[in-house]
Amino acid sequence: MSVAALGPIVQQASEAGDPVATRVLEHAAEELVLAARSVATKLEMRGDPFPFILAGGVFPVLPWLGYEVARRLVEVAPRSQVRLLEQEPAVGAVCLALAEANGGVRIPRYKS
Repeated sequence: MSVAALGPIVQQASEAGDPVATRVLEHAAEELVLAARSVATKLEMRGDPFPFILAGGVFPVLPWLGYEVARRLVEVAPRSQVRLLEQEPAVGAVCLALAEANGGVRIPRYKS
C-alpha cells in the first residue's frame, strides 16, 4: 500500500476527532511548507509572483492537505499562486523534447 493510499483514512480519522491523525496531517502540511519556504528563500523569490505547483499522488486523495498547504503558502510568498499539477511530469518532458527536436526551444545542458 502506498503512502498516498493511506491519506483518505487519516483524513477521515482526523475529521472524526482523532488527535493523532490530526497531528499527522498538520505535521505533513508544516513540513511541505517549510520545504517550499526554504526553496523560495534560497532563490530570493518570496516577493515575486510565481506558481507553487502541488505535485504528487497525495494531493488528489487528500484535499485537506492541499488546501492547508495553499493557505500557509500565502504567508511564505504572498504574490504566489498555488495550484495542483494538472498533467503528469512526463507529459512536460515529452513536450520539451519534441519542441527541442523541432528547434522551438533550447533545453539547458547540465554539467556533472
